[in-house]
Amino acid sequence: MRRSKDLTFFAVAVFALAALTAVSNAQQQTSTTAEKTAFGGEVDVTVVNVEVYVRDDEGRPVEGLTIDDFRISQDGEERPISNFAARSRENLVNPAPIQAGSQQPASPRPHIRPVFVVIHVDNANLIPRDRYRVLTRMVSFVEEALVPPVQMMVVSSLQTLEVRQGFTSDPEAVIAALKRASADSGARVPREAERRRIMDGMEEFSTDPRSFEPLFFENPMTRIVVVQTQQDILAFAEQEGAVLKDTLDNLHQVVGLMSGMGGRRAVLYVSSGLPMTPGLGLVHEFARVFHDQTIYSRVAQRDFTSEFRTMADAANKTGVGLYTIDGSGLNPLEGFGAEDRYVPEAAASWASISNLQESLKYMADTTGAIAVTGTNDVLAGLRLIGDDLFSYYSLGYAIVPRGEGTQHKIEVELPGHPDLDVRHREWFVERSPESYIQDRMLSLLVQDFEDNALGLRLAFGEPEFGDKRRWEVPLHVSCPARNLTLARVDDDYVGQVELFLGARDARGRQTKPERMKYTVRIPAALYDPTPELRYGITIRLKVREQQ
Repeated sequence: MRRSKDLTFFAVAVFALAALTAVSNAQQQTSTTAEKTAFGGEVDVTVVNVEVYVRDDEGRPVEGLTIDDFRISQDGEERPISNFAARSRENLVNPAPIQAGSQQPASPRPHIRPVFVVIHVDNANLIPRDRYRVLTRMVSFVEEALVPPVQMMVVSSLQTLEVRQGFTSDPEAVIAALKRASADSGARVPREAERRRIMDGMEEFSTDPRSFEPLFFENPMTRIVVVQTQQDILAFAEQEGAVLKDTLDNLHQVVGLMSGMGGRRAVLYVSSGLPMTPGLGLVHEFARVFHDQTIYSRVAQRDFTSEFRTMADAANKTGVGLYTIDGSGLNPLEGFGAEDRYVPEAAASWASISNLQESLKYMADTTGAIAVTGTNDVLAGLRLIGDDLFSYYSLGYAIVPRGEGTQHKIEVELPGHPDLDVRHREWFVERSPESYIQDRMLSLLVQDFEDNALGLRLAFGEPEFGDKRRWEVPLHVSCPARNLTLARVDDDYVGQVELFLGARDARGRQTKPERMKYTVRIPAALYDPTPELRYGITIRLKVREQQ
């Protein structure tokens, strides 16, 4: 039998629901004890926790506020605050010491939640000089911020996502991974060169003295130039849109990997900007130079506003803050750079710049994070992000769930402190227990875990080469039969098991989560409640040869 050397590593995560028992346990992750109503029924009550960042006019954390200082509203209705905690770098990084001769610390120690940070280097949307500008400063950020309870992970992307370093508390490992990520080519360079070529062509046309003559645009050769330029712009916008779709897919994947982790979660996304509407700056210049407004309707079909909204909703649903860092720095208006041959209209140049930055600001603002834009030195912005990892207030309030995917608008105010800046995620999106379990399973692909309440065991069989350059890898999943909820039906014990399965290869590429249901049927004569009797299921995983 032929073996592939490429089948060296892939991770598999499995979650199992054993009839009613595991479903009940999953609900406890998101709901408090049910409350009795006046009619004798039960109502599930979910506690929503909102992290609130309070800063002064210089961006410094404000400490010393109490529960009475805050007002929180959901969908325009004020809610009583049921949980309150104030966190700072001092009480998280340096908890109160235990006094000599005492078993208790000098002051109560806060419950310290882990903080998971993913640094996402988007090489598909980075120019090398921008990447160098950001990553050299990122080294200082890692050295300052990567202290307990923070863990960091590094991923990079071109068309697909690649994990450069799994979650770690080792600054040297993170810095080494950032250096590896910076070795990739900057895929934005040829697209930027094409954009400049189109822009220069339009500016060269606009400087022709004949362009001021009304009949010049009726010339057949002029019409050919107009049509060809419009086609070039639409082709450029199409290419930018395809890259942007891959980019948002990769961001969704990163958020999905983090969504089931216990603790606080943040993504630091590094790029040279993302277009909300691909090709918008070129469209502005085309309309000015050729006096043709019809191109706006063509490019409007490629607007990605709804896709960015979906991205922010996914992050809000799972409590992930999207911190965005624009590496392009202080962009001069086009035509004023040393490499520019022509000077386009300022409105077109400004449209290009703001189009790339507005998407970054939107994702950060709606998830309660920070967008670092318009600066050649991102270190100050990175330090503000570092403050968010340690200094914040946690507010909790109770709601009665309405169902998976229901969105709620959140507003937090400090009535007595109008001079302070208050930042938090703008939306809360409800999740079902099944959604939580699926997200938790995906998180296990990048995070070690200790909880194994069902006593699951995984065993791999011998890989076999199948068709279409794929290998089939047998995976046997088992657990003690006594951990299943079974009912006696005639001569058998019967129950239901649901498996949630996902896999990831060494480069970080992962499968879509699979949900499988199985009926358990054990003859009563063979049933043994001791740990020795295990119920097992064999699944055949199909793996590409490259994985």
